[in-house]
Amino acid sequence: MVCFSCCKIKCRESKGNMGSCISTKKSPQEKATSCDATRPLESQKSGGQGEGVIDPSASTKSKPGVKVKHQSPWDIERLLTPYRNVSDVLLCLYETQNERLVRKTLSRKCSKFKINKCTLTPSLSEELCSIIARRTLQSMTLTHVNLQDSEVKLLCEGLRHPDSVLQSLCLDYCGLTTSCCEDLHSLLLTLPSLNFLHLSGNDLQDSGVKRLCEDLKHPRCVLRHVGFSECNLTPAICDDIRAFILSNPSLYHLDLSNNKFQKPGVMRLCDVFRHPDCNLDELRLNNCGQGFFRIKELNSYTVKTPTATNVDLTFTALGDLNIHKICVTLDYPECNLQEMRLEHVCLTFYACKDLCTIIKNRSLLRLDLSHNYLKDPGMMRLRFGLTRPGCVLQELKLVHCKLTSYCGDDLRAIVANPSLIKLDLSRNKLQDSGVKLLCAGLQDARCVLQELRLERCGLTSSCCEDLLSVITNRSLIKLDLSRNNLQDSGVMRLCEGLQRPDCTLQELRLRHCNLTSLGIEYLQNPETHPLTKLDLS
Repeated sequence: MVCFSCCKIKCRESKGNMGSCISTKKSPQEKATSCDATRPLESQKSGGQGEGVIDPSASTKSKPGVKVKHQSPWDIERLLTPYRNVSDVLLCLYETQNERLVRKTLSRKCSKFKINKCTLTPSLSEELCSIIARRTLQSMTLTHVNLQDSEVKLLCEGLRHPDSVLQSLCLDYCGLTTSCCEDLHSLLLTLPSLNFLHLSGNDLQDSGVKRLCEDLKHPRCVLRHVGFSECNLTPAICDDIRAFILSNPSLYHLDLSNNKFQKPGVMRLCDVFRHPDCNLDELRLNNCGQGFFRIKELNSYTVKTPTATNVDLTFTALGDLNIHKICVTLDYPECNLQEMRLEHVCLTFYACKDLCTIIKNRSLLRLDLSHNYLKDPGMMRLRFGLTRPGCVLQELKLVHCKLTSYCGDDLRAIVANPSLIKLDLSRNKLQDSGVKLLCAGLQDARCVLQELRLERCGLTSSCCEDLLSVITNRSLIKLDLSRNNLQDSGVMRLCEGLQRPDCTLQELRLRHCNLTSLGIEYLQNPETHPLTKLDLS
């Protein structure tokens, strides 16, 4: 993967040498070469130990304004964030005088390429196209990169070759216009393996998407995942999109959020689910103007339809009264809903009795109720649905739902659900006393929780004794304790649990936990824990 993040890319000669370089351990799972400005440049020693070799001694002078830090393998996400110019990264490679490293980093075997928040100059765009045109490239992502029409044309020419194996193309928020769609149109049918296309956040308008739909309807098009969110679309384009959905049997996900479809467009698009040729699993239409008055129609077209397995009603301001109508619909035997997102829909604890109807649905696996005012009384009501024997829910998100430590008993009962494997309670004021009760539930023999997120929950070092039971839970593999005041003393206590032979935890996030340099240095020593991923950024 090649990724440059938050960089201003220019072609110029550097007046100074770059002094940075770290040895980082490469995970066994990574087989493709990765070059990432938010990740380390990875290679292997000639000795075959699987470590990147960018030696600080290769450069004798430090570039002004660039802070050099010796990172551990656990801090690789931040490795190159101080570099604001890609030429610095290339210079660093040059100064290592390690031909094998340079070849490995920029080899033809690069499978992923990513640039985020950069400004490209035309001269360097041509150089980047030489990387993009490689036959092994499988994924390319450009986000928040302001591309001119000429650069889009050059980019498409670089990607277009008969032996391409490109599977994913993302150009979100790149300043694309309707005129760019002509070049993208010529690209789509020449990439037989392309199955992921995202062009969100660009002013494509109806005319641009209409041009793309001509290719998207072609029998050779095998796209499975398409994103046209925030592309300034209107109801006029809905018939073309509908035709594209029905003519592409491989399409299963379509994101059309944040467009100006209003009632006519939304209803026209939802009507596609009634067609026997529709294989679409997920249609995202949040923030498209459906509002309160569309709930009855949305129920009829999406929730009752057997092919509709994912419904996203985020930012639709449903309120407690309208959620009741949706919950009643979910009782239909033909409903096959597997995932439902209800973020920011103005729900209160009064709606939780109806939400229990959603929870008891025999097909529902994932439910997101984040950013609603459920509060502790709402959690008490949800408990009855989540602890029923027929509940098969696997993932539950309750981020920022105004929960406090008083709902600790309810949380203790919920985590004992034998089907629940992911729980996100971030940004709730659970505090140490609430987490103490939660940890008691994690020791229940019925608990199979694999992932727990407790970011910004008002925790202190005092709760780390109770968190030891979380770490040694036989099923838990991911734990997020970021943005809590754990300090060095609390984290040291956690490390005692990490060293136990019965600890199965693989990933731990401790971002912004008020750790000192001593605590960070201790955690960066792989001998203090068996984790495969530790986030201290």
